[in-house]
Amino acid sequence: MRDVNGSPLAWVERKALSDKRMLVVRSGPADVLAAADPGAKTVFRVEQHVLLELVEPPVSGWVKVRHRDGALDVD
Repeated sequence: MRDVNGSPLAWVERKALSDKRMLVVRSGPADVLAAADPGAKTVFRVEQHVLLELVEPPVSGWVKVRHRDGALDVD
């Protein structure tokens, strides 16, 4: 397994980790939508390498995410 930059990963004890799971946007800009539907309203856009919190597990190829600063307005 490798990290987002392709470097080999190492091991850390579970007790040192948070239960919060984070995702890194691999290609950007990416639209964050209001619903798991390609026709849904764009809530905000994120650039490549932005960190998002995983709110709910994947469902049908979609994941529910949150940005640490909340929803950012779309220009």
